[in-house]
Amino acid sequence: MKFVYWGTVNSGSQHIHQLLSYNKRRHIHDACNSAYTFDKYIYVDDIEGKTSYYKSTEFEGLVEHTRQEIPRYKTWTYMEYYNFIDNRVHDRKPYKNVDPDILEHYIPFLDQPPDIWQDLVLDTISDCVGITRMFHLLGYVNHEKKYHPTPKIISFLKTYKNIVPYKDNLIDSMISKLNLFDPPKQSKKYTNRTGRPIFFKTILDAYNRDKEIVWSHLDEFTQRQRDIEQLLLDLNIPFEYFNLDKDSYKDMFDLDEGVQRDRTHPKFEHNDNWNIIKNMAEEYIDIRKLQDVRLHGRIKDKI
Repeated sequence: MKFVYWGTVNSGSQHIHQLLSYNKRRHIHDACNSAYTFDKYIYVDDIEGKTSYYKSTEFEGLVEHTRQEIPRYKTWTYMEYYNFIDNRVHDRKPYKNVDPDILEHYIPFLDQPPDIWQDLVLDTISDCVGITRMFHLLGYVNHEKKYHPTPKIISFLKTYKNIVPYKDNLIDSMISKLNLFDPPKQSKKYTNRTGRPIFFKTILDAYNRDKEIVWSHLDEFTQRQRDIEQLLLDLNIPFEYFNLDKDSYKDMFDLDEGVQRDRTHPKFEHNDNWNIIKNMAEEYIDIRKLQDVRLHGRIKDKI
């Protein structure tokens, strides 16, 4: 069974990637949604081969960079660039772990209209069992809708099982997303009356300044996922829902569940910071009248 997993940020894509790796299934996992490259994972015995595909103006085809290592599911643990609740954080690394000088030889080909690159990309990914985070196929570049999918891409997607994830445990979902509130990143969106940037030290600082700053952060997660769902409907691409809290990965994806869900969705210690985040999550759900994060919930909450 071949599938495309349409989970946006904090929607289970990393766990699907881990399970595909554990089951040694050839797949695409586009970790950065970059315009420069996408990644393909291939397995031989216990070795994982990760190939990143680039486009150069000097060649007609795609340029491949491959490295082999033991699959990350054996060593990977939950960490974030920003984490309000506990100390599991790590530093931001250079783009795709590639020397920036190397990127000078390549072009952001996925930032171009899909009809320019579709043949190269579809031929490369068509032998994969799973495809995650490949939003370029729907016309997205860096999380922004830029192009309309071509008839060839739409036909390609219809040969796969398309899956839209969601959580019905809204408190748990919003706690995770609040914990990802990155103060430096969010500060760039806001200015004071004099036009100067407003700097937040923590999510609590932003909340105390203006709760709507925090609510808008949460809205964005739901909006992105619903927009993908709406686009699949508009393109007449059939899809199925997957409940991240209850449904079976074995039944839906034919993947043995050898990687525990808390590897990618952690069980936080219920410390003081967790209680702060939990109270915010409850307040947000009440204010927004959020009952279901799927598309039909938009009728009531207007998100």
